[in-house]
Amino acid sequence: MTFDETSVVRDRGGRFDRKLTEPELTLDAPAPARTPGDVFADALDGRQMEIVEPRGLTQTRRALRNARGEEDGSIRSVVISRASVPASTDAGAIEVVGPKDGRPLIVEVQSGFHDLGVTSGHVIILASSVSGHPITVKGGAHVELIARPGVKVSVTAEPGSTVDFHGGEGVRGYQRVEPGATFNVFGNSSHLTISRVEEQTIARDAETRSYA
Repeated sequence: MTFDETSVVRDRGGRFDRKLTEPELTLDAPAPARTPGDVFADALDGRQMEIVEPRGLTQTRRALRNARGEEDGSIRSVVISRASVPASTDAGAIEVVGPKDGRPLIVEVQSGFHDLGVTSGHVIILASSVSGHPITVKGGAHVELIARPGVKVSVTAEPGSTVDFHGGEGVRGYQRVEPGATFNVFGNSSHLTISRVEEQTIARDAETRSYA
């Protein structure tokens, strides 16, 4: 038994209590995962979506920095693939910045291995690549992560960040939740390992967001 891992179990009152236990985190009654359509519909709120497909590291970095947002009020959706940043490119972590006005930035990772660092704003990430998804979420940023069935995702939620993890069947990976971060899990979490670093907030269904 280690004291770096956390598990969440349901008590008789219907709440979830946290306890230190084995590294693998399981859930007996997961909340249904929202579909990409559900999340996108809420985010778009009737607004148009501007799709951007960058080619090369310079275009990709520029596309993912969207602090000003689109001038016409639309929502930017950036599609990233191996063509965006080839495997031979030494890109390091790529900064992702959502609009300052609260509109979301949508990022769809179709293929390739891309290290994303979300530093601010509301960002929706659709994780579809079979190569894996390392994602760091900085304080003040809000990420809604939609993981396709079977993919591997590794999130580091830093203090002050919020992550809503919507997992498909068989989604796996190691999630690091630091003090002061909020990590909400929706859908199937049976293959996720969530590491508790000191104290943080972990929510396990759509209704309850924090536990003492």
